[in-house]
Amino acid sequence: MNPTGSALVYSCVHRRLPVVVVSLLAAALLLVGLGPPAHAGGSWFRPVKDRSEPGEPVTLVGYTGGGTLGGVEDGPFDGYLVTPDGARLPVGRLDVRETGQGGYLTLRASITFTLPADLGPGVYEFHYCNAACDEGLGDIIGGEVFVGVDPSYPVSREWALDDPEIANLADDARLVGPGWETTAGELRAGHLPRPPTFDTAAPSEPTTVPMATAVEEPSGGTSGATTTSVVGGGALAAASLALFGARRRRGRPSAA
Repeated sequence: MNPTGSALVYSCVHRRLPVVVVSLLAAALLLVGLGPPAHAGGSWFRPVKDRSEPGEPVTLVGYTGGGTLGGVEDGPFDGYLVTPDGARLPVGRLDVRETGQGGYLTLRASITFTLPADLGPGVYEFHYCNAACDEGLGDIIGGEVFVGVDPSYPVSREWALDDPEIANLADDARLVGPGWETTAGELRAGHLPRPPTFDTAAPSEPTTVPMATAVEEPSGGTSGATTTSVVGGGALAAASLALFGARRRRGRPSAA
């Protein structure tokens, strides 16, 4: 298997689920306007430096609390830098360690390698997989390395607050977690992010709103937005049922 042009997760999904299920999910997301951006879903390797130059060392760090791509026992895992034309450059082996923190920070995976000196500017995907290239780690999808160009989006790192690489981040590097966001500079200055607070006051009396029995259509018929929502919702529900059924069939033991 030689995945090019897409992250490892897509290869794993197509291996494990029927094509019709994947197609239904994709169609449903597009119909309801929830198509994933380039960096939605799962966990990602994030670089210590937003921008790197040819010949420089690069360090990528990712965390996971587990997932469907595979486990530690499926390793070891090797990393590959994917060029814009689809060539895979082996860059070394992942270092995977338990953090003792639990949750989405249960496992820390990292890799450090040196970029080729003759590498052209551009955005290079980072892929990884085990020896057979059919398993990943938890829900870590992959990553990107920006060589000679600035990132086209703010790079946010979902790292543990005691990650050793935070010492090497730029002052304005973003660190995020459940309900909080800070910068490496703020953290190094001793300003810990404040966790979210919740209102513990007694809830007010609920307000009863009569349910409309009919909806008057505007002249010209049903609006496009309403049609899209209904059709998209139905497709998403059908995709979810198909996915659930596929997982049940996959997990059912075969008859003796």
